[in-house]
Amino acid sequence: MVISVASATPHYRLIHDRLALILGVCLVVAVLYWDSFTSLARQWNMTDHAHGLAIFPIAAFLLWHNRHKLQGAEIRPSLLGLLAVALVVGVWIAGKATVVGVVEHFATIALIPAAVLAFLGIDLARRAAFPLLFLLFAAPVSDALVPHLMLLTADISTFLLRLSGIPVLREGQYLALPGGSFVVADVCSGVRYLMAGLVVSTIYVYYTFNSLGRRVGFVFVTAIVMVLTNGVRAYIVMAVASATDGKILGGADHIWFGWLLFALVLFTMMWLGSRYAEHDENPQ
Repeated sequence: MVISVASATPHYRLIHDRLALILGVCLVVAVLYWDSFTSLARQWNMTDHAHGLAIFPIAAFLLWHNRHKLQGAEIRPSLLGLLAVALVVGVWIAGKATVVGVVEHFATIALIPAAVLAFLGIDLARRAAFPLLFLLFAAPVSDALVPHLMLLTADISTFLLRLSGIPVLREGQYLALPGGSFVVADVCSGVRYLMAGLVVSTIYVYYTFNSLGRRVGFVFVTAIVMVLTNGVRAYIVMAVASATDGKILGGADHIWFGWLLFALVLFTMMWLGSRYAEHDENPQ
């Protein structure tokens, strides 16, 4: 028993050393690009990007939870990583010079996995790839999707309203029903549903499936389901609010209804996915 404990001590020390090295690289990148990270934090405070606040803590937990994978990882600087850093820095400079925040912010976050690859090597970066690449979800790139999602939500809700026999007069994002007029605004686009669904489903498939095909397929289907769910949500809200003169789902209650519907659909997706789960033969 004494030998077992003694032999385990160097093992955990090596893992913690590698975790400390990854954390050190992250801190160096954060210090060197502090202005970009503070600008990124301001974007996270916006409603549609609030999920970004949770990405770094989740990535840190994923890295810690999978720390056993770092055992025996070789530490050797990589020329390929240096080229990746040079490329990402070039993108960052372009974004900064053209004042395109989305490019600057995406490159800022991408510098973290690129720097780990460059200074700690391919082996360690490969073993920590999922938590490091998961950080890219923190980039506020969803703004470009909002106009398209707004129109798609209006399309789906209009189709369902007419299908259920409710007369509707549509002009762009504005829909007139017998019981009132509604507008599919940017906050109704469903981008928050989509991003939250992508984040949750990406973590889910990492622990549920082994094959890349099933992982990508489940995340792709989840994205489609989230968009459709938002269209159904808009349809239900407009139909019920119109029928009740705004007494039901005509105020803040439609927000709680939306998140309840989102949670129910996402839970159903994960339940269905669990029926096709793949497990490691030799789990750590």
